[in-house]
Amino acid sequence: MAKELKRRMVAEYKTEFGKYKHFIIVGYSGKEAGLLTDVRRRMRRSGVTIKVIKNSLAALALGEIGFEPLVKFIDGPSALCFGGDDIVELARVACTFDKAADKLVVKGGWYEGVLAEVKDINRFATIPPREILYAQIAGTLSRPLAGLAGAMSELLAKSGRLFKALAQQKETSDN
Repeated sequence: MAKELKRRMVAEYKTEFGKYKHFIIVGYSGKEAGLLTDVRRRMRRSGVTIKVIKNSLAALALGEIGFEPLVKFIDGPSALCFGGDDIVELARVACTFDKAADKLVVKGGWYEGVLAEVKDINRFATIPPREILYAQIAGTLSRPLAGLAGAMSELLAKSGRLFKALAQQKETSDN
């Protein structure tokens, strides 16, 4: 590979690594080209892009932008997964393909300046989607309010029954 082409690839990798707050490095050894194309297409539907990387040039780019700890994940055929709204969504997609017939193997990743080991990425993948978390929080917050509303309603009902009983008692005493 010509030196100029290598320099351009390193510059491209630096741009790719630098513009994302989170990404995951996966291995795909022993996979047929058609299978990797299928994985790419299916990941794209989920909002995730997968890009095959040249290890030595990617390691050089990572070192130049201060992501040296990630170099340990780049061995054997490797690809970079990026996209999604957050690391949780990205991890969920990557781990889905990791488990689905061993098409990919998650090696590690990076999120908001922190190195992510495989166990971290697997943990992220188990977090429910954002919408479900919002619904759980709303449900948790609404339970005490519903209880308070029920108690207030019962208090008003008791007060109403008390006033009615007092009115009946006064009516019977006036007669």
